[in-house]
Amino acid sequence: MTIQSSFLIRCSLSASGGITPGKAYYIQHVQTGAEFRSAALTEVTEWVAGQNLRYLSEVIRTESAPPEDVR
Repeated sequence: MTIQSSFLIRCSLSASGGITPGKAYYIQHVQTGAEFRSAALTEVTEWVAGQNLRYLSEVIRTESAPPEDVR
């Protein structure tokens, strides 16, 4: 099974072309709406990896659940 996940990533830049201080990166997981802000790319990649694992486990849990009785 292959599950794909999408992210919206924004990076705030200063007028001089450098990254603005503070929380320069804003990331949103498209499927769940979860959001994260950080100034460090290492934190961004860790958060993205964590969201992918959470989303994958949720999809697997949902698909393995017994079907609801619809009447």
